[in-house]
Amino acid sequence: MSKFSLKPCVLLVSVAMLSACQSVAPQQQGQTEIGAKALFSNNKQSLSYGAKTQFVRALETHLAKERYAVSTSYYQALPMSNEGADKDSESIWTSAMKVSEYKRNPASNPLFEPYRTAGDYLYPKIDGVEVDKNAELYLRYDDEKSGKIVATVSREVGMSEEYGEISDEIDILATQSRECIGSNSHDLDELIKENPNITDQNAKVKKIKQNIKNCQTDFDKQVRELTTKAQGYQKSDIKHLQMCVSHYQKGINDILKPTRIPKSLSGDDYDHYDIVYENYRLCTDVYKNSVVLEPRSYVENGTNQRVLDMIAGTKACKVQAVNVQQTGDRSYRTDGQFFLQSHFDSLTCIDEHLHEMLETDELPKPVTNIEGMREREDEQESLAYELKYEDEYKKYRGLSGWIQAYRELKNTDKNDKHEGKDDESEIDLPPIMGSSGNMVAMMLDHLKQTPEQVIAQNLYQYNHTTLTNLSHHNPASKRLDVLWSYDFESPTAVQSVQLPVSLDFGAGVMNADVSALLPIVAAVAPKHAPLPKDVPHGQMAFKLPDEIAKKIPTDVIYGAIQRGVLMAYEGLPDEKFTPIDISGDDFAKSVGAKRAIKIELGSKELGRFLGAVAKTVAQDLKTYVDNHAEHYPDTIAKKSDKANNVKKGQPQTDKIKKAIDDFATLSGAYRIGDVGGLFQIIEGIAPFSMDNINYVYLDATGNIIAMQNLNTIDENIQSVRMQTVSQVRYDKSAFDKHELSTQFANTFATKPRFDGATWAKNAIEETRLKNKAREARDWYEYESDDDEATTND
Repeated sequence: MSKFSLKPCVLLVSVAMLSACQSVAPQQQGQTEIGAKALFSNNKQSLSYGAKTQFVRALETHLAKERYAVSTSYYQALPMSNEGADKDSESIWTSAMKVSEYKRNPASNPLFEPYRTAGDYLYPKIDGVEVDKNAELYLRYDDEKSGKIVATVSREVGMSEEYGEISDEIDILATQSRECIGSNSHDLDELIKENPNITDQNAKVKKIKQNIKNCQTDFDKQVRELTTKAQGYQKSDIKHLQMCVSHYQKGINDILKPTRIPKSLSGDDYDHYDIVYENYRLCTDVYKNSVVLEPRSYVENGTNQRVLDMIAGTKACKVQAVNVQQTGDRSYRTDGQFFLQSHFDSLTCIDEHLHEMLETDELPKPVTNIEGMREREDEQESLAYELKYEDEYKKYRGLSGWIQAYRELKNTDKNDKHEGKDDESEIDLPPIMGSSGNMVAMMLDHLKQTPEQVIAQNLYQYNHTTLTNLSHHNPASKRLDVLWSYDFESPTAVQSVQLPVSLDFGAGVMNADVSALLPIVAAVAPKHAPLPKDVPHGQMAFKLPDEIAKKIPTDVIYGAIQRGVLMAYEGLPDEKFTPIDISGDDFAKSVGAKRAIKIELGSKELGRFLGAVAKTVAQDLKTYVDNHAEHYPDTIAKKSDKANNVKKGQPQTDKIKKAIDDFATLSGAYRIGDVGGLFQIIEGIAPFSMDNINYVYLDATGNIIAMQNLNTIDENIQSVRMQTVSQVRYDKSAFDKHELSTQFANTFATKPRFDGATWAKNAIEETRLKNKAREARDWYEYESDDDEATTND
């Protein structure tokens, strides 16, 4: 008998449910269908669909005809509401930056507390009684902890500016020496890789060896001048660095002798050569660690004791290896394995030290070759980073830790306000030169504008500011002339700046009156600023060279943008278009409008809009390229380019053609909705948001005669909502009556004689060459800066 059975109650419930479905569904099917279909986007009877269709048809006519426009923009700032659900809340950007700073503030996280402050170090106290600072010695952290007796100076001298300047000079010379050795070592590497049997009898090797000797000679000569001024640790540092260079030079001499073992430096035996430079680097690392352990460094950088312990232990391992290598009469010529092992042993020592500090028992296997050595050094850098930073964040790690930090931050603010502290007293600056303490939080609070400040901005600035735009658009000639006028007029001041620009897409020319910009150019780049007499009426012409104009046809781009705009609006959802009642609209009455359509564009719609325009431009340019192959001939590579896998004499596709082909290919790899989604993501993480609402006014025949645009930008960090209202009238009579119409006509009546394109090209080329020359001169300095940054980290 089957074990499966249905209980009577279950059968009864099932029958009841089926009966309900059979009896209810047919009765409600028609009613539900009517209500649902009215909301579908393909419902051509909806008001939104009708508004969208009417607008797109009007826009197509509008873009195709000649038109004159007068536009005026007005500005207003509003305080963002901090009531309701957002009461006592901050923007996510503000909160994230404040919490990030709070977690690293010693006042909130003791793990970041500096080992010593300048005051503690220079004015030590025993049982509350200040000790004579001259009696206290200037000792590095590791020496002080171990009780080592060294020849040094007093704390006052060691922390003085004069002592620091000499230490900086030594560091600069050490960096230059490392770069000199490193550069020649690299050249020697290449020779040995090409010929593993090469010896010091080779002419190229002799030249490099002489260069290395010169490195040592130059270093000795320069530090000799410093030796007379050096004190304490500075003298021992100089001797240590000289020893590093000397040991490297001896090692290179030994490993390149014809009697070396092994004879061939190939395969695994290449390590016997490579370890010479690696041990030099190990030797100079001891100096780098010593610098970080100096009071002058750890006080200035606010280094905590945990990091100092880590560096001191690492240094001890390296010192042990260097001492082993210097003991006895071992030679790289025959004892390469000894020098390799001594370096590997230092890594094992560092592993034990770091894992002990991290309280982990699993030690990695010992290193047996240089490739493994470099991998182990990378692993140790990661462990060091964890000790420096990640381990110190355990208190605030993860989402729960972030919430904990934010809660403590808010409680601190409440306590400070309760105790009546002002903004300055609220700041708990750590004793770190160059550190911001709670400065970021203070700055963010300072940027946040109060409602009273916003009102003052409107009264003194925005209420008196307008941006006027006169434009003439002629689609037949593909030309657009625009005159912008920025005006500020108050009872106490009147300012006005005009910028006329003419864009001729058919000829690929832009003309501009740059009179207002010439003073700025003169201030920023005086050498390249043309004199007023050289630029009649302040007008410049910027024309694409004929060769470029054929490859990048501006008239094709113009047509593609026109088509793209139409396609973009056609692709927007119907619900973004709404017919509105204009019976109470004063602007509609002033322009004689009979109807109006409201178009809402958020970040998603703006992304879709730009995506559609980009696609049409890409497609039209690709069609042009395919139909005008003669403008894009292949070229022959004049030299090899390994980075791009190009050989000399190899045919190459025209760069502009390739760029257009890639642009067209990319346009097929995404949909305009993807761009809209991307814009939403950007808005979600950016410290601002933007909305755009357009009101389009039509006459009785359905032609566009005016527009109003409301652009809203929420600046979350400042807690200010910035709004701009632009009113546009497409009316020739209003254009002719405007006070700027005469200036508009005069500006575009004459052709500019100053070649702005050549002027800009020459200025850019000269700047490029200067920058290239500067990079060539200063690359040593840049490398030095990187080394210094690594040392400080």
